Amino acid sequence: MKKTNAVNFWGFLKSPEEEAKYFQHEHTVASSLVSRVIIAFGVAFFLIYIFDFGYCARVTNLDASLGARIVILISSLIFAILVRVVKKQFCYYMLLVLFSGIVAISYVYILVEQNVSDLGYHGMGIMAILICISLLRIPWAYLLVTNTTIIAFFLLCSYFLMERVPISNYIEVTTYFIIVILFTSIIQKQMSTEQREKYLQGENLRLLSVTDKLTGCYNRLWFDSKLKEFSFFRDDDPGSKFSIIMLDVDNFKKVNDTHGHLVGDRVLQECVDLVRGVSRPKDYCARWGGEEFIVLLPTTQIEEATAVAERMRSAIELYDFSLSFALTCSFGVVARRPGEDSDSLLHRADTMLYRAKRNGKNRVEKDDLIEGSGAVFLHGDLRRG
Repeated sequence: MKKTNAVNFWGFLKSPEEEAKYFQHEHTVASSLVSRVIIAFGVAFFLIYIFDFGYCARVTNLDASLGARIVILISSLIFAILVRVVKKQFCYYMLLVLFSGIVAISYVYILVEQNVSDLGYHGMGIMAILICISLLRIPWAYLLVTNTTIIAFFLLCSYFLMERVPISNYIEVTTYFIIVILFTSIIQKQMSTEQREKYLQGENLRLLSVTDKLTGCYNRLWFDSKLKEFSFFRDDDPGSKFSIIMLDVDNFKKVNDTHGHLVGDRVLQECVDLVRGVSRPKDYCARWGGEEFIVLLPTTQIEEATAVAERMRSAIELYDFSLSFALTCSFGVVARRPGEDSDSLLHRADTMLYRAKRNGKNRVEKDDLIEGSGAVFLHGDLRRG
């Protein structure tokens, strides 16, 4: 189970892998919303040009103001597209930071061209921009740095490029800026933490719905869905060429009767660990029922799948389960035939498994891919059965 306190001070998940998964999930859900916010921001910023005429007596260059607002409008359209297509987390956040910087620079440029010495009026505009930037769902650490940089840039430009303003006005405006920075950063940090914790809780529930509680591998319901998904591939698709291994713990009832069910549970868990240790990263292991398990091997032919099953058999045979008798498993291996559905494939795997049981257990039996005849793989030797 993933912990809900796995979010670090900066608002990111402590696990880089989980953070990457979260971002992919968040990007799918939020990129369209952020894209619309950026467009709305650009349109609103452009339409505010109308108010420039209200300050006509104080505005010295309406053309410059219009040009800057057109830049923002075009930039918003470009960035709205980019946030949808950029998939890398750092690049995505840097796009949002860059857009925020372009907006701030354009706004300061308009103020310089207007040559209006009302610092409070200009400061309100900057604060409105900062609040709008917080709607872009930028992580609070990025937001804090971005907002602080924008404010510092604005104050420096106001001091050097505009008419002299009393220091008291700077102190008053800076106080309001600090309040806005703290407010937006705290809110964004809280939202970022809650969103990630909610995501982890959802992942926990999703994992509970698809995994076996005892062994931690996938459950039968999930495996059925995954197997049907693979069976839908066309015969000329590489994904249609896969194999499955069905295995059953030999004499498992004896384990429960001799050592008790708790030991039996431990044995199942250790068997799954051994199977996973031998399996490849691309393979899927699931509990089929009781002491029976199944493994799906994508893009794997019968011979390779049989070799994997033999490694599993050998690993289990050689492992010390701390029982009063040796523990082994029997295996049935089949590869999907062209046009074969999942029910037929499972039936053949089940047939091979029970053939292994009848022929002495602790063995691997495979079903030939083309002819459908059985073959036995016992202790490293391939024999006809």
